[in-house]
Amino acid sequence: MGDRLPTRWERTSWDTQGKSPEFKALDQPAADIAVTPQGPRSLTIDKDGAHLSDTLTGERVQSLAHRAAVRWAAFAGALASAAVWDSESGKKLSSLGNWEWVDYACLSPDSRRVAMVSRNGWVIVWDIAKDREVRTLWHQGAVLHAAFSRDGKRLATAGTDRQARVWDVESGKDAAPPLWHEDTVSRVAFSPDGAYVLTASEDRLARLWNITTGREAAALPHPRRVRYAAFSRDRKMLLTASDRQLAVWDIAALPQVPTTPRMSLAHDDLVLYGEFSQDGRSIVSVDFHATARVWNVKTGQERTELRRLEIRLARLSPDGRRMATAGRNRPHGTAMESVSRQ
Repeated sequence: MGDRLPTRWERTSWDTQGKSPEFKALDQPAADIAVTPQGPRSLTIDKDGAHLSDTLTGERVQSLAHRAAVRWAAFAGALASAAVWDSESGKKLSSLGNWEWVDYACLSPDSRRVAMVSRNGWVIVWDIAKDREVRTLWHQGAVLHAAFSRDGKRLATAGTDRQARVWDVESGKDAAPPLWHEDTVSRVAFSPDGAYVLTASEDRLARLWNITTGREAAALPHPRRVRYAAFSRDRKMLLTASDRQLAVWDIAALPQVPTTPRMSLAHDDLVLYGEFSQDGRSIVSVDFHATARVWNVKTGQERTELRRLEIRLARLSPDGRRMATAGRNRPHGTAMESVSRQ
């Protein structure tokens, strides 16, 4: 077949009411991407570090150097500051310590703390302002995911030890009994009111847990392992991903939960990611076939399909007007498309 052409790695910011700017191509595959709450900045992660870009022009504003590989990106609060870097000045806010194998991290809603998880079984809660460790929590296997409750007082974690744990952040003690599964737990999320925890597991179930009682409130069956699970912001719907399907579940009548989804959104390949818009009207999804889609939640109709890039990541801005995508493309140019609302 001969030598393969060198590859460039691309990011694109899609304005849902206009065209997208062309971003400077990355030399390395993108590992994560985030959009500021106001929308004018995106933060992209690759092996070279973190890169802050203007979503309106596509120009790189600043590159933020790291001593080791960077694996996640996030913005926090109205000041659009990253967990470690201020997105306007590029000033470093916190070192987050010097740890080996930090595989995922999440910010607390008040942007005061970061929870970092590791395949080595630990969870470290870090105070950003004081730049110090608050506490370390442990699983009996690799920790894969973590999420704060909306009030920031509790932290849920998921791991290969078949457990999801709910912790009191201040004391480091269990806020609920261990939530046991039949296989690895890959994702965890709090309901907006903090009353429930949603878990995604390789045992083909997404489970809804009552935090007060520690009991399973519902077990939602899927054809294969569940890769993703999330609440809508009004807590009336769940979104789960398994195999080539995104499923939307109606849970407005909790504690009664239906055994079948309200709708299933079919994809051409394995679904990698899904997300509700903040207003709950849209869903963005990415599949392994390098396609990003925007769906109408009410009708289940596909609003937009972006197939010209080998997309692996997509994020919606909080107002739902912009979507940032990242992935690999052929050399020589960026595909330009418009994303319109219907």
